[in-house]
Amino acid sequence: MTRILFIYAKLYPKAGYVQGMNEVLAPIFYLVNARKKNMIDEPACFFMFNNVMTDLIELNIEAFDRKENGIHGRIQ
Repeated sequence: MTRILFIYAKLYPKAGYVQGMNEVLAPIFYLVNARKKNMIDEPACFFMFNNVMTDLIELNIEAFDRKENGIHGRIQ
């Protein structure tokens, strides 16, 4: 999980790592790897995590607050 979060933070420096991202990744990581004994499918986990974060990150970046994608825009 650490590598997935590290790579995500490097690819999206504006977002970086935000507290709680590990809690978003944990269920994805568990479900993807639940049936595998010794193999961890990190690419699949990263792909799913990236898709989830694409929707969530707009709500958590201050620069997007006042835009239609931000929290204030979605409330209106």
